[in-house]
Amino acid sequence: MILAEDEFSPSQVEHDLNYDFISKFNNLDLDDFNFDNPFSNVEINSNYYDENEFCARYRNFSGLSLITWNIQSLNSKFDGFKEFISTLSEKNIIIDVFALQEVFNIENDNFFNIEGYDLFYKCRKNGLKLDI
Repeated sequence: MILAEDEFSPSQVEHDLNYDFISKFNNLDLDDFNFDNPFSNVEINSNYYDENEFCARYRNFSGLSLITWNIQSLNSKFDGFKEFISTLSEKNIIIDVFALQEVFNIENDNFFNIEGYDLFYKCRKNGLKLDI
């Protein structure tokens, strides 16, 4: 199941206090997800900022803030991720949502506690298999 554009948008999350993102997220079946090009009908404009540019641009930002990050193993990069959040916080930048991709296997989610954030994740049942 892929969420249709009318089912999810950042403005719904920001403005609709009753929007139930977690239920929609938990109902996704990642094994049935079309990985060919799930965003073929979505125009995405994204800019890259280094840490200093990002901090200068978004200090005291009051809108909904979301960072997406291909972390490629949360287990091995968690300390660096926490340090990044701490650095942003010290510069008065609070991110509402971190969307992490390729977290890989999470065996004990109690290890991944960050004050002010709740962890929600969904791993593939079968895992990703590559033919090399």
